[in-house]
Amino acid sequence: MATHYQTLGVGRGATAGEVRQAYLHRARALHPDRAAAQGETATPRAMQDVNEAWRVLGDPVRRAAYDRSLDVAAAPMGGPRDADDVDRPYVGRQAVPGDVGLSFVRGLPWIVALLVLGIIFVFTAFAGGSGDGDERVRPSDLVGGCVQVQRGADVVAVPCTEPNEGRVDLVVHRSSRCPSDSSATPMAADGVWLCLRDANAP
Repeated sequence: MATHYQTLGVGRGATAGEVRQAYLHRARALHPDRAAAQGETATPRAMQDVNEAWRVLGDPVRRAAYDRSLDVAAAPMGGPRDADDVDRPYVGRQAVPGDVGLSFVRGLPWIVALLVLGIIFVFTAFAGGSGDGDERVRPSDLVGGCVQVQRGADVVAVPCTEPNEGRVDLVVHRSSRCPSDSSATPMAADGVWLCLRDANAP
């Protein structure tokens, strides 16, 4: 298979101007109108080859990459390569079974993932509580005891000797069910109302 240089009829050392002139000369020679006037037949494939050669060799970056590919193709397998060859494989100590450093590097993503999951677990375990150490109680367990309304309308049981909102007389589903001599306090988390009386009342 002909190289792009052979297609245009120039050597590898040709300047950019010489490559351009060679392309124009070959393109004119292969143009269908000119070939027909001279009684020759120009194949579309030949013109495609010329255009591709110009596309590669007319651009300095593509030409440099093409030249490197020609050098690699011409080098014998396993033979010496140029020092500036960017495709030369890295030669270093190969890993052996039991290489702790390599095992650590390979396992690092798993270690990080497990660490993140552990942090999330610990955070969610402690974030669910109120932060005061108070345990949620069932509304029915509050009947007969005194309660205190805390931030966010949380209702907690407290001793009747401490400051409180009152003694729980009843637990109802509507505030209108509380007796007239008691006050209704919502227990929003459970959707019920506590009917409270004065803790000092008989």
